[in-house]
Amino acid sequence: MRARTRVWPAVLAAMALFAGAQPPPGESAARFRYDAASGDCVDAQGHRGLNPPAPAPASNECADYRGRVVLYLNAEGGDFRGADFDRARFRYLNLLAGADLTGARLTNVHAATVDLAGANLRAADLTGAVFAPCVPSGAGACLDGAIYDERTRLPFPEAEAIARGMRRV
Repeated sequence: MRARTRVWPAVLAAMALFAGAQPPPGESAARFRYDAASGDCVDAQGHRGLNPPAPAPASNECADYRGRVVLYLNAEGGDFRGADFDRARFRYLNLLAGADLTGARLTNVHAATVDLAGANLRAADLTGAVFAPCVPSGAGACLDGAIYDERTRLPFPEAEAIARGMRRV
């Protein structure tokens, strides 16, 4: 029994690394920064790229979530400027209310359970995204109060964005 209890920390650490919760050894979690002028994530030398998702979910500027299944992400008010969520699947209690997703790429995402209430979606690309309707229990993709601008690419007509509680700024 004692050998089993020593194995679990290693298993959990391996799972976290596999899930991208920690950067690879020797790589900074914040190497690339979102440049609002270009709309790209760049490093100090001007090279474009993305960061692995940071262990602190509230600080994920330019994070690479492409193709991932996103579970239990508690990042209310977090920084996701320039993050790439292309083809990501939001499942089970993801809280991004009030998060800054300026310039984020949310193309082709499937959002079954994500709270984006009050999120900043300026210049974000939501092309092809599927957002489940928000229901009173909090399930679905709740967009009430989320803001967008003329650069935002919505996955539905603007009339639907307004009906879902989003507002243009």
